[in-house]
Amino acid sequence: MSYFSNFPKMLYSTSLGVANPKAVTNIIAKVNFLSESINNTSIFYNYSVKDGERPEDIAYKMYKDPKKHWIILLSNNILDPQYDWVLSTNQLEDYINKKYSSITFNLDPSESYTSSYTVGETVYQGSSLDKADCVGTVVAYSSGNKTLQIKFADQVFANNANVTGATSNVTHKVVGMTYNNDGYNWASNTTYYSLLTEVASNNYDGKKTTTKYQVTAKDYNWETDSVIDKNVNISYSNTYNLVDGSTLTVDTTIAPVTYYDYELNLNEEKRSIIIIKPTFVPSIENELRRLMRS
Repeated sequence: MSYFSNFPKMLYSTSLGVANPKAVTNIIAKVNFLSESINNTSIFYNYSVKDGERPEDIAYKMYKDPKKHWIILLSNNILDPQYDWVLSTNQLEDYINKKYSSITFNLDPSESYTSSYTVGETVYQGSSLDKADCVGTVVAYSSGNKTLQIKFADQVFANNANVTGATSNVTHKVVGMTYNNDGYNWASNTTYYSLLTEVASNNYDGKKTTTKYQVTAKDYNWETDSVIDKNVNISYSNTYNLVDGSTLTVDTTIAPVTYYDYELNLNEEKRSIIIIKPTFVPSIENELRRLMRS
């Protein structure tokens, strides 16, 4: 069964006042009929998406019909299969390279350069930062060469537009732009955050509990009475005496996580999905028909 085949119709015209609007499928209609079902573990099983596997591939494998991919998506609360579905290895690397690549701006040579942008500063195009058309972060600036390099642009800044520093208040006109294909290397070698992992074990019952936290460089580590350094691996252990006479040992590691690993971990989290068992699919299809026609 095709997902949109059961959607209601609506009248639509391309402009106001058109005498004969057309009946089209209302693709923005929504239903939420799987919420109770997915809490019933007896009707589904867990599945790990293989590299490059699409919802249509899984639907064909499980239901012998690629058009039933909507069941895969709805049961996992995936609204946008282009961005919410796990990326393949090649897609992920392309995504990282585009997201973290930089743009070099050639600035207007006729303007005065008595003050400077600063590395790490937010720059924007528009009348104010909160209403900015585009936002980026300075990674390099040369007043001599009159160039400004930024990353994390929401979109490509417009040529001949002004670029303003959010803290320095420096504004200069862009007269040329160069896209730098350096995102992959930068993301692979730059720390996004540090992962603090604690493994606590009690000598009374031998049980171990693992807890993980995200911490940033320059956060204060109270256990070691020191500041957490960037790009530094730390490992230490503390033992505490409890009131029942047992001891609790906490082994701690702090390891830097790069932007690449951060994106990789987010993508891997999408790999684990649930699959509704084939025997329950007919009842789900009937429920969709009922809800869409009611």
